[in-house]
Amino acid sequence: MPKSNNAKSHRCELCFKPFENLSNLKSHFRNVHEEKTPTKCNLCDKLFKRKTSLKYHINIVHEKKLDLKCQMCERYFGLKAALKQHIAIVHENKKRFKCDLCDYSVFRHSILRRHIESVHEKMRPFKCDICQREFARNLALQNHIRIVHEKLKPFKCEICRKEFSENRKLHQHINNVHKKTEVF
Repeated sequence: MPKSNNAKSHRCELCFKPFENLSNLKSHFRNVHEEKTPTKCNLCDKLFKRKTSLKYHINIVHEKKLDLKCQMCERYFGLKAALKQHIAIVHENKKRFKCDLCDYSVFRHSILRRHIESVHEKMRPFKCDICQREFARNLALQNHIRIVHEKLKPFKCEICRKEFSENRKLHQHINNVHKKTEVF
């Protein structure tokens, strides 16, 4: 439930984001923190908890809209909020939430909560049916199955056609192999 401190300062009690008025705080709480029926992408049937996540998904995955450029590292984004968050985390090193049990600190309260559950409380509710390995998040389990057991490599280098199991590994490959050989 949203919490209002006074007429000038309204702050979400879950993520501590400040708002100018109570109406914006309530809207934020409804859109970000309340559990609700997931919204489905009409193009691929993927489900999303928030409409902003669906919008971002459509922009990036289906429409390939990456028209917002970070001036500091040349990375592109599909949403202004994603660019702002990137700048705060990567370039300004803003980490508002610190773990009381170790030196870990993050930008979002939800990520800190997930860190405490998985690292310190050892909560791993998602189990692989094939090898019995346990994971803190369902997404990690799905990635594990895809990479380890199905041996899928859906990320392909457009330059040399080499395939990778993770997008991160593809980008590392491009930076390490192809950026060095560019002619200027």
